Amino acid sequence: MSASAVTVPGAEMPEPEATTASTSTTTETTVAAVEPVEGWTPQQALAVLSDVCAQPLDGRGSFEDWTPKFWLLCNAVAVGPSGGVPDMWGFNAECEDLPDLESALRCVVYDLVNYMIIDYQILESGGDLSETWWLWKAAQADLAERCELLVSGGWGDDEDRERCAGYLASLPVLEPAATADALAGDAISFGPAAGDRLVVAAVESDDVLNVRDEPMGAIVAMLEIIRGETDERLWVRRPDSSVAAYLEDDAVVATGRARSLGRSTWYEVTVGGYTGWASAAYLAYPAAIKDVTDEVTQATDGIPQAATMDELARTVIEALGPRISGEPVTVSGPGWFEGLADVEVDFVVRGSRHFGQRLYIAAGADIDWDGTHEIIDATLRSVSLQTLCTRGWNGRRCL
Repeated sequence: MSASAVTVPGAEMPEPEATTASTSTTTETTVAAVEPVEGWTPQQALAVLSDVCAQPLDGRGSFEDWTPKFWLLCNAVAVGPSGGVPDMWGFNAECEDLPDLESALRCVVYDLVNYMIIDYQILESGGDLSETWWLWKAAQADLAERCELLVSGGWGDDEDRERCAGYLASLPVLEPAATADALAGDAISFGPAAGDRLVVAAVESDDVLNVRDEPMGAIVAMLEIIRGETDERLWVRRPDSSVAAYLEDDAVVATGRARSLGRSTWYEVTVGGYTGWASAAYLAYPAAIKDVTDEVTQATDGIPQAATMDELARTVIEALGPRISGEPVTVSGPGWFEGLADVEVDFVVRGSRHFGQRLYIAAGADIDWDGTHEIIDATLRSVSLQTLCTRGWNGRRCL
């Protein structure tokens, strides 16, 4: 495998901002500094690497902490299998049979350089590296192709394979779930417009919202609200209950089609790669979120504490008094993860404009590991209220 540069179609590389001199034990060379450039595409990063990887092992870029690992990877790829590719985290076991430098770069170094660019930008801005995966995902032009290779080839770690499987499941379905003429009920003109984002609402925490191939038809997916352990709060399950994707809670996207079956209304939606029909009674427009922690602590003369999370929730609801009304439905929790407990309750009114409100309570708490395994010793950390609308939100009020 040669160490020549790879030409990537459509890649328009920014010019390197600087060069630095670097001396190897056997040669002296000038190495272009790989500066992070905001807006770089993966193809641009790959094109830069194709040139950089031919440089000696002690070359220096701008990523001081990453330099040894970065250059080891680059040189391993450039040398190729005939030079004895080292086994780095098991990646090369899958990459060394690839026939050309471009393929090997994609296999071995592609992830790393994107992580490096994004990590550098996050650290420079004082951010948290826990968001790296999702920023990297958003920057990838060919993530679907890469994820298919990762999942089918079985390389990468379990977490990456799971996330890739979820991403692939989230891709739009090209075929319509069913033709309009074949659907039950009558088409109606009101309902969410195509592209409107909705949330699952008023579904009990031990239940799911079914997405069906047609109104009242066969189940194609199930939607469940989960809070606590991850930022991805909407879990998309296949009909066999296995998880297909972890998504943001407003990942339900309307197609613009709605139908009436007399006593029930149905919206066609796309979520997690599935397109189908869900009951309008459990879909709402997410609106303004307000932190009401201070209101609660003022009403309770301090930070509330309770023996259990359920008791704390009752205290919060009583403290908010007239601020909330409607039928309470616990949509998530109480849950616990690493010392943080939370519960989410929808207060449903199902009005023509207002669907209701979503109350979210977070608390520091412990688990009774030796007894009931219930959440105990809960101390309030934050409370928020979100307005839920029936037909839309204009930034100030429900439509």
